[in-house]
Amino acid sequence: KRRMVFRNTRKEARKTKPARPPHGRKCSFPIYASVCYDSCFLLVAGGGGKKSSGIRNLVTVSSFHDGCVSEPITAAATDDDAPQRLALHPDGVFVVCVFGGSIGVFRMERNLSSNSTNGLNHPLSRNDSTEDLRNRPEVNMIRSNEFPRRVALTADDRDVKCAVFSPSGRQLAIGLETGEVKIVQWPSLEVDMELGAHESGAAVTDIAWSPDERVIVSRAAERIGSRNNRSDRKGHKQQHNQQQKGE
Repeated sequence: KRRMVFRNTRKEARKTKPARPPHGRKCSFPIYASVCYDSCFLLVAGGGGKKSSGIRNLVTVSSFHDGCVSEPITAAATDDDAPQRLALHPDGVFVVCVFGGSIGVFRMERNLSSNSTNGLNHPLSRNDSTEDLRNRPEVNMIRSNEFPRRVALTADDRDVKCAVFSPSGRQLAIGLETGEVKIVQWPSLEVDMELGAHESGAAVTDIAWSPDERVIVSRAAERIGSRNNRSDRKGHKQQHNQQQKGE
């Protein structure tokens, strides 16, 4: 009898144990891109596109701990354009949002009055009062005034399907829907190199840099391509393109 009572007590305890928070979270908008800001914060981008959809276009900032993602602590609206891709600069200050064939640059700000700074020292306005700092989220995302609102990277509005910064942050590689890869200088946002297109003409959906930034690997449908990046500081440009069919 004692054993039966003991077992029933454990069963009741299991029933009344609070449920563990879900590891995932459903967003109120279609998601097109996401990137980790650091070990504690996540950026999620998406939206409904045109205003007639009734769904806002924005980039949200959420925190995550022990695998659980919070509700957004702040968000940056992107007007009538839904952000399709995100590229975080290695310095952790700037985020590039891709809108079709153009990009917009946002700035990340960390509230230094917060107890959790993760050792990072990000810019914060000197005019913020102590009370304002307490009311602000730990991490905020704003449109950068140091760049134009929109910068067109393709003359005929060809869509940018991926964007990846080089390890040093001096260059941004973009892959186009036509299979081409372009190298954009940072922070001038001028196209420095055009590396040609994949033979298949399929959209470039992923790009990877080698640690020394001499080689760029791109993926388009069933093909991968390796390209040498030989753009030096003086602006001399050379290019080499080698493609290989993926298995």
